[in-house]
Amino acid sequence: MRTSLRSAATLVAAFVVLPITAIAQGGGHADAVTVFIGMSSATMHGDSVPGPTHKLGAIAGLSYEVGGSGRLSFVPGIEFVTKGVKTLYAVSGGVVLTDVTVGYVEAPLLVGIRADPMGSVTPRVLVGPTVAVRATCAVGVQGQAGAYGCADVGRGVTTTDAGAMAAAALDVRMGGRGYSLMAAWEQGLTNVVKDNDAKNRTLTLTLGATW
Repeated sequence: MRTSLRSAATLVAAFVVLPITAIAQGGGHADAVTVFIGMSSATMHGDSVPGPTHKLGAIAGLSYEVGGSGRLSFVPGIEFVTKGVKTLYAVSGGVVLTDVTVGYVEAPLLVGIRADPMGSVTPRVLVGPTVAVRATCAVGVQGQAGAYGCADVGRGVTTTDAGAMAAAALDVRMGGRGYSLMAAWEQGLTNVVKDNDAKNRTLTLTLGATW
């Protein structure tokens, strides 16, 4: 456990210290705040997840770009995003459908690389780690009697998550204002069900306004 925590801390430090150092040396100084909202398509993957399918959810938050005047930037953020999974599997009495919805307060720590502008549109790619804390959790079950909660999913849904994110964005200037359209893929790196092989996988699409 200590080795895993040390590795995670080293990874986060690399994505925080090194980009800021590179930006400072390159003379980047422009900062920008983006407020965004969008949708998520989430599932869980692992040997402990029977018949997983995707479920739609929501995402909203803000990000702060450091070094936006250069090619390279550091983009930390804070967001609320719903993840989870729908599963469909057969039992002796028929078919059971479960719907697990987990809301996280998540902090991506991304490094952005900006391409050359194409008129009023500037493409960007971003990559980095994410850490999250569970804020809400709900479970629905059809085809099986009883009341179920997050403690009944395996040995319970964990309270934290960590992952890796890769994203592509288009930054647009229109009428003196900035907008950003971003698609992001996040692969969970930790199991989110206790003592089970079950990791989050999430695709998000967001639209943001930048100041």
